[in-house]
Amino acid sequence: MPGAKLLAGVIGLVVAACDGAREAPPYSEARRVVDRHCIGCHSEHPTVPAFPIAPGGVVFDTPADMVKYSERIRIRVAVEQTMPLMNKTGMTDSERSLLAGWVASGARTQNATGSTPQ
Repeated sequence: MPGAKLLAGVIGLVVAACDGAREAPPYSEARRVVDRHCIGCHSEHPTVPAFPIAPGGVVFDTPADMVKYSERIRIRVAVEQTMPLMNKTGMTDSERSLLAGWVASGARTQNATGSTPQ
């Protein structure tokens, strides 16, 4: 039901934005979720045979790519829940919330030392 998914996505974003007790998810955790569920299709070199090129030209190979498409990630993953396609990779609600939280917190890529991962 699309309305329920939208409501769940909005609730997840509100919780992520308002929960002062938790720190924003670090880039490393967001990267881990993207590597597990997205990069097979959304890469300069996709590994999923059905997608010889990244759908829509959207790639997540670098931290800059993830930041560039962060709002799109939030909408498609957390709000609409239309990605991963047919949830073929089994992304959990917790992983969706983590990505939404990462985006809501500013989609930062710097680690604790202030350096940006490559």
